[in-house]
Amino acid sequence: MSKFLTFNSNGDMINTDMIAFIRPTIKGSTIFTIDGEQLHSEFNLTKEIEDEAEVRAVIPCHGVGSLYYLGDGRTEIKPCPLVYLMSDGSLEPVVFADHYDIEECASEGGSSFVGFVPMP
Repeated sequence: MSKFLTFNSNGDMINTDMIAFIRPTIKGSTIFTIDGEQLHSEFNLTKEIEDEAEVRAVIPCHGVGSLYYLGDGRTEIKPCPLVYLMSDGSLEPVVFADHYDIEECASEGGSSFVGFVPMP
């Protein structure tokens, strides 16, 4: 057993080993267990369950862009010359940010990485 999470104000808890995945909702989250049960949480538990993945390799790539959702219905594609291979097997873009990128991200409420797309 790894750890237990409290998922409602009654103090009900669930073992994190029993969680298949968590889907955030407007008023908390829905917990899907490995045995098919669905539990509704008053809290957004997605950050609680995420493990810190470590960078295993930096991979150069060509013709790949990273797609970002800007939060207001717009998307943005940025060139992606390098990606991280994480310990959980996922790929993440290496982000080169200057002070203009940081200001824009902060003023617009942030952006989130969605996935990779081919570049022309």
